[in-house]
Amino acid sequence: MTHPQSGWSQPAIYPLKALALGFFLPLIMPKLWVFTLSALAVIVNAELEQPTNAFVYLLFILLAQSLLLLPIFIRFLMPKRSQLVLDRVSSWLTRNNRVIVIIVSLVFGFFFLFRV
Repeated sequence: MTHPQSGWSQPAIYPLKALALGFFLPLIMPKLWVFTLSALAVIVNAELEQPTNAFVYLLFILLAQSLLLLPIFIRFLMPKRSQLVLDRVSSWLTRNNRVIVIIVSLVFGFFFLFRV
């Protein structure tokens, strides 16, 4: 499948293969493990009751996945317009990638610099 504006081609992927990639790929990503284990440590160190721990961890999962779930929800809510909306968002992110990285890096840099 070729993207009409850029000529970039995307290999066809079948649902079962996508599911397998989505399940096994995170197993070999060290940044994901560090992020998830750090979140678990913070939740455990908060010394909440067990049901609250489970709820907070599920909330963490939902928030961590929210940017991935958003396009899926857009696709289900607006099946006819979703392609146009998602293409526009993708184009905007591509055009402004450098500025976004700089701003996010500054925010996190200042957060960790001035953290007490």
